[in-house]
Amino acid sequence: MDSPPLDYGDPAGEVRAVRGQIGLFDRSDRGKLVLTGADRFSWLQGMVSNDVRRIESGAPSIQACILNATGHLLADVTIVNRTGSLLLDLDPANRAKIYEFLGQFLIIEDVEIVDQSEFLACLSVQGPAVDENILRKLAGADAHLNAADHTGAGGFDIYTKAAGARELWQRLVAAGIPQIREDAAETLRIEAGIPRYGIDMDEGNIPLECNLEATHISHIKGCYVGQEIIARIHSRGHTNRALTGFWVDGDRLPAPGERILITESETRRDAGWTTSAVFSPTLGRSICLGYLRHEYRDGSHDLRSTTGLKLTVTTLPFIL
Repeated sequence: MDSPPLDYGDPAGEVRAVRGQIGLFDRSDRGKLVLTGADRFSWLQGMVSNDVRRIESGAPSIQACILNATGHLLADVTIVNRTGSLLLDLDPANRAKIYEFLGQFLIIEDVEIVDQSEFLACLSVQGPAVDENILRKLAGADAHLNAADHTGAGGFDIYTKAAGARELWQRLVAAGIPQIREDAAETLRIEAGIPRYGIDMDEGNIPLECNLEATHISHIKGCYVGQEIIARIHSRGHTNRALTGFWVDGDRLPAPGERILITESETRRDAGWTTSAVFSPTLGRSICLGYLRHEYRDGSHDLRSTTGLKLTVTTLPFIL
């Protein structure tokens, strides 16, 4: 499906539509790797950080991380259980890298990996007013629905053949679901405190720093690539730094990668850096994600960005 326009009208109105009712997103640029073969469950169990046996037992999907041998984050993925196959949904920037990485571990297993990123489209309907039964009727029998939350408001991803995606998009719009542009989708993501690969996390991060532990990691599943490092850090109790939410004073936003400083004394100490920032129409104020050292996350310290913006630690997600 061709990418929709960036702007359908009022971005703040689009955010309010999803928070209050419903909205339609185009996520067709996502990487989509499909695994088939009798050994797909057992083989993938040794490759990802979450317990694939949950899917083998009937769970519709799980989230997981793919790590290198040092426990650093190569990709965060949603593993979708389909009849006869598993679909790995991941950031488009990771598509080729993960396809090649996983292929290196295929030896004699009955597993085939096919990149279907161009063949499959992904549309997502998000918001508290989403009705699964109505959505299934609109999507048709050939589409695959999976519960997914990209906004903090809940919803479903719809995987369908790319050749029919535009027709489905038009059908959903005709049913009264407003179209949500990319900029509004980013605002909703940041309000929900959801990190995005390539912006809020990358290969320099351990997943425990990125608030992924509860959703993406099993500590009882057994061995997988990078597991030993994750177990060692988990036993320690906390990482040296972690993804954190900040209120931003004023109208300006910090740039990605701007350093965060402790300014309580004449000696300024480097405490972390910013990643995503946006003005939240829901909250009526500027918000920011970034990494902050563990000892400064209790909210009692005076924090400033290198451009002088005052930052105040707050609990994630910004929107409950």
